[in-house]
Amino acid sequence: MRLAKVREKVWFLLSNLVRWYYIAIYKHEIGKNVVISYKAGLDKGVPGKIHIGEGTYVLARAHVLAHDRCRAYSAHTYIGKHCVIGIGSLILPGLHIGNEVVVGGVVL
Repeated sequence: MRLAKVREKVWFLLSNLVRWYYIAIYKHEIGKNVVISYKAGLDKGVPGKIHIGEGTYVLARAHVLAHDRCRAYSAHTYIGKHCVIGIGSLILPGLHIGNEVVVGGVVL
């Protein structure tokens, strides 16, 4: 029981560090209380084009993209407030996801 609490605290600490990293280095707009798994990936190719609303969870192996090199296309990607981006999800560039949406992913 005690080990589970420690594990949960470490996970939230790491997710806050990841959130700070994407805000400070890549200038993405990420709201308060957003939890980003350290195993998730936000697009680093075009800084400042990913916008995530407060209270959203981006879980492990989820990827949020803001550009497509093959088509030479980049666009702002928006995720609303209080959403869950599930394990293994892929959010494509230019997508607008509303508030309180659950995006299912693929578990392999």
